Amino acid sequence: EKSRMDFSMEDYSPEKLQAFVDEANEIIQQDLPVTVDYMTREDAMKKPELARLAVGLPKNLQEFRIVRIGAIDEQVDGGTHINHLIEIGTIEMTKTVNKGAKNRRMYFVIK
Repeated sequence: EKSRMDFSMEDYSPEKLQAFVDEANEIIQQDLPVTVDYMTREDAMKKPELARLAVGLPKNLQEFRIVRIGAIDEQVDGGTHINHLIEIGTIEMTKTVNKGAKNRRMYFVIK
């Protein structure tokens, strides 16, 4: 499968981005559990780190699905998820594109 991600990086270099990919692959190999829980809007608003989207939390929802990856991360989410990180496989960066002064787009495949 292939996809892309956008990053805002002040000190971009291809090596730095590759280091992020390498670190992600190391974490995937730890085979951490992926768990799902639910949280009220009131509780979610007390934890701003739950929504890293530029637009913030959806305003019309009163309950949020929270996805946790071991002790590494937890996020508000509405998508489909795996049960263990090892199910992902390996991330391979295929190209990067300059999308502005600090913005980069990384294209990648999952093997």
